[in-house]
Amino acid sequence: MARERLGMDASQCVVIEDSIVGLNAAVGAKMHCIITPTSSTANEDFVSKGASAVLTSLKHNNRQVDLQDIFGEDGLINGQCDVDKNLPNCF
Repeated sequence: MARERLGMDASQCVVIEDSIVGLNAAVGAKMHCIITPTSSTANEDFVSKGASAVLTSLKHNNRQVDLQDIFGEDGLINGQCDVDKNLPNCF
């Protein structure tokens, strides 16, 4: 696995997925998982199955979401951003 070759802990990794199958693989590997649902997976309850976040797009305010948005002090993974409530400190 790439994570092992890089010597990284699973908690330092994030998986971007669009399905329950991918989410299950990420959760099984003890990695964070951000879901970008498709039209066929939009009605799934990803959060209850372990997703760190569900984003409709990897863009926010016309810019790409970056690693600071995900892992930074106010990022998705550190629990300071609730994308469902669109809090001001979300990116």
